[in-house]
Amino acid sequence: MVKQKRLISRLLSMFLVFLLLCAIIPAGASAQENGKEEKQMWEVPEETAHVSEKLDTPLEGEQSNVQEIGEPSLKQENTIFPTDMRTDENGEAELTLPIEKPEKSALTSIADEDYEYDTENHKLTVYTNEGTNKWRSEVPDIKGAVITLEIMKGVTAIEDEAFFGCTSLNEVLIADTVENIGPKGFAYCTSLKQISIPSSVKEIGKLAFSVCNSLAEIYLSEGLEYIGERAFLGCPMENIVLPEGIKIIKDRAFVDCKNLKSITIPEGVNFIDGGIFAGCLSLETVNLPETATQIAGGAFYKCISLKTINIPENIMSLGMGTFAGCASLETINIPLKVTVLDESVFQDCASLESIEIPKDVVKIAESAFEGCTRLLSITMKPMTPPDIDEYIFENLPENYKIFVPAGTVEIYKTSQGWSEYKDHILEVSNNYYYDDQSKKLTIMANAGTTEWRKDYPEEIAFVQTVDIQEGVMAIEKEAFKDCRSLAAVSISDSVENIGESAFSGCKSLAEIAVPKNIERIPKTAFAECEELEKVILSEGLASIGEYAFFGCEGLKSITIPESVSAIFDNAFVNCENLAVVNISRKIPANIGISIFSGLPENYRIYVPAGTVFTYRADKGWSEYKDHICEKVQFKDLKANGESEKETTTELTLVFDQDIKGLALDDITLKGAAKVKLIQDKESGVYKLKIKDISVKNNEEVNVKVQKDGYCINPNDKDVGVYVKKTSSYDPKPSDDSKYDSGKKKRQKC
Repeated sequence: MVKQKRLISRLLSMFLVFLLLCAIIPAGASAQENGKEEKQMWEVPEETAHVSEKLDTPLEGEQSNVQEIGEPSLKQENTIFPTDMRTDENGEAELTLPIEKPEKSALTSIADEDYEYDTENHKLTVYTNEGTNKWRSEVPDIKGAVITLEIMKGVTAIEDEAFFGCTSLNEVLIADTVENIGPKGFAYCTSLKQISIPSSVKEIGKLAFSVCNSLAEIYLSEGLEYIGERAFLGCPMENIVLPEGIKIIKDRAFVDCKNLKSITIPEGVNFIDGGIFAGCLSLETVNLPETATQIAGGAFYKCISLKTINIPENIMSLGMGTFAGCASLETINIPLKVTVLDESVFQDCASLESIEIPKDVVKIAESAFEGCTRLLSITMKPMTPPDIDEYIFENLPENYKIFVPAGTVEIYKTSQGWSEYKDHILEVSNNYYYDDQSKKLTIMANAGTTEWRKDYPEEIAFVQTVDIQEGVMAIEKEAFKDCRSLAAVSISDSVENIGESAFSGCKSLAEIAVPKNIERIPKTAFAECEELEKVILSEGLASIGEYAFFGCEGLKSITIPESVSAIFDNAFVNCENLAVVNISRKIPANIGISIFSGLPENYRIYVPAGTVFTYRADKGWSEYKDHICEKVQFKDLKANGESEKETTTELTLVFDQDIKGLALDDITLKGAAKVKLIQDKESGVYKLKIKDISVKNNEEVNVKVQKDGYCINPNDKDVGVYVKKTSSYDPKPSDDSKYDSGKKKRQKC
């Protein structure tokens, strides 16, 4: 029945088309007589609209003379940096669009056994695989008018270029029988904002969604196995979730997705193809699978927002220009299995300060580190100098250092290629390195934390920066004691132990973050760090030792994690500016004597809600009961405006939490007599009914709240009230706004 209807509709359509052609032929004949052959609206004119405005960098096997200022200057003609989408492998234009927009069809509907088009609603419905492309050849003039597309059940494949250039298309429904989206299937659908790919789809073809420059939301389902090259070229999505089970992502799949911020490639993908994220200018976070063994050329080319990336240990090769132009890249690891650093691999990584070359690297190609303008430290692990090409260390800082293994300095200095850099080659201990110009100490092994003191005793007082690198597990006893110029310390999370007095006497140290794997801060670890203002203690810390922060005069506040179950004698003694101690633990920790002796007179120990009296009753904490309280913020005080009666009004008190047992005796009013206190349903809100107001009209009422066990800050507020009067000399003020908001008074908690 459906087929019969379609057949009748088709015959009717053909008849209408015949009538239209009869009307058009004379005009066409006249045009030919004048030597002007008119083009059909759906034909591609000689002028074409290209995907890219310019050649950013040539593709593999292509050449370009166009180079933007500030981009890597590559020495070889044929490179694979991938932002040229202008031509295909044969040098022909890949994506073209007619310059003119198609006119709306005069037909009201077009029906076929393979597809159907509703010209009134601009909806295209596709019934068969053939129909995904057939409509283009039969009624090409509707291409630019289609708004809605529905692909019905039974369709298994969307054919090549099926909906290419449907510039008005903004809604797509794909049945869960579709298994394949062909090359350029939705390319240049510039109005499409979102799409959901059903779980039946196994393959997304080459350029399938390229230049869909409104496509901000893409939902991929489990079942997808293959994403073709340049499939999402130029799409503006910020995030995309790649489903588990995907196996292949071809080269430049996400090239020029300039808004993409983060992405995770699932386990099972073995090859990170060339240029896969090239030109993703906003990309900040990338998680690569442990199954990956290769990263091809230009994979992260010009990802200018990428600061750090962890390369899986199974990676064996980094291709040409893999990270070229990653101007924000600060840290990177080169896996131990890598044996060759390809051409321009880190070219123009202008934020990279240090790098370590694995011991099995045998070749460093041309321009590998060229333009790394902050690269001060290159640590070479190979005992035999790798073969090197030209320009590998061009445009580095003037004082950069190349550290080579002990006993290999002369070998490196006299080796072919390396001799050019002999003035920068130094021997490095396997445990530490000290740069006497920058006063920076880099620790690479446990022994290095104390070994440096023996080799540089005269520099103990002058070290300014310490970088304890990944792999170091312990900071030895007195490692940095009396480094009075030490201002900055970076400690890797691999560190599990800190020795006694490790940083004591570091008078210039302003901040320290204790790594998450540290369970114990030992005796006098940070004693007499006079300028120490900020201490970050991680959850997992179990104890704080004797005199650990003794004499830290700059410390004004500290938060002790819930995991801390023991604080030993005098831990914070003589921290004379430590006014706030935040305790996270609900069950009082075991504490020694005098842990808070020598603190400011009015210091506070803030404990969790409902634990004040538990702490005050504890044997160890009872010594500090007058300082223990629950922290409350007095947020607002409001008056209800004009009173109903001359001597009656209502005040609303707002706190950031409930004050348990708050009573009238805890509240003092200046300027009014209190009558009734009502707790509101909303947490921390109280209503105060008052009468016998003694203030004059337009004056303020002061409310002061003091409750045992609560530190209320501030503990008083003022609010202006309006008292209704009958006399003509006391009019209602014109500016009511001043009476709606409280005015804080500065008072100590």
